[in-house]
Amino acid sequence: ELAKENKQLFVMKAEAYKEMGDLQAAWAVLDEAIALYPEHSKFYMQKFYYLLEKGYYQYALDYANQYLERQEYSAKDYLAVSFALRSNGQYEKAALLLEDAVLRHPGDDKLLELLGQVYIDQEQYLAASTVFDRASITYPRFAEKAAALYLKANQPARALQLNRRVLNQEEKFKQRLNIDIHNENYAGMVAQTEALKRYGLLKDDNILYAIGYAHFRLGDYSQARSYLKKIKDSGLFTRAANIFKIIEKCENEPEQCTS
Repeated sequence: ELAKENKQLFVMKAEAYKEMGDLQAAWAVLDEAIALYPEHSKFYMQKFYYLLEKGYYQYALDYANQYLERQEYSAKDYLAVSFALRSNGQYEKAALLLEDAVLRHPGDDKLLELLGQVYIDQEQYLAASTVFDRASITYPRFAEKAAALYLKANQPARALQLNRRVLNQEEKFKQRLNIDIHNENYAGMVAQTEALKRYGLLKDDNILYAIGYAHFRLGDYSQARSYLKKIKDSGLFTRAANIFKIIEKCENEPEQCTS
C-alpha cells in the first residue's frame, strides 16, 4: 500500500512541476520514479506525453515503446500512443507503431482504421486502400472507403471490385458513377439511370449533370438536354449552358463538332 502511495506521489509531483512550467524537474522526478519502479508503466506514458509536448518525438517514441513492452500490448494502448503521435504530425512514427499493432491485433477495427488514416495523412493512397480492403472482409462498412481510395490511387479495376461489396445501395451507385466517370465509361453511366432513379439519386444536381454529360458524349443530345435542363445549382447550370452551346454547334455544323 505504501509503495502504491509512493508511486502516486511521484505522478502528482511530476504533474505539479509541469503545471509550474518546469518540465526538466518533472522529467527528473519521473526518471527517479522509473529507476525505483521500472515495472510501473504509467511513469513511461507520463514522460512520453511530456516529451511529445516539447517536440522531442523520437525520445517520446522510445518511452512509448518501453511502456508497451511492460503491458500486454493491448490495442487500446497502441491506439493511445499512435493517436498522440498522429496529433503531433508524426505520421511515419505512428504508422510504424500501428503496423506492429495490427500484426499483434489483426482483428481490431480501430487499429486498422487509424493505420489507414495515417497512410492517407501521408497521401499513401494505395497503402491506405489495401488496409481498408483487408478490413472490409471482416468489417464490410470499410468497402466504400477502400473503393474510393483505390480510385484515388488510380486503380479503377480494384475500385470496381470493392464497390461490389458496398452494402448501402445508394452510396454504391453514386460511387459506381464516380468510377465510370474516371474510366470515361459513358455507356456504363447511362446504363445506371434506372437504378439511380429508383433510389432517388436523380434529385442530386451533380448526378443529373453527370448523366446529362454522358448522354452528350454519346451523341444523344436530346437526352443530354433533358437532364441538364433540370439542374438548379447555378454553378453546374453554367457548365450545362456551355454544353448547350456545343450541342447547338454540333447540330448546326456537324462537321465542326469535336464532342
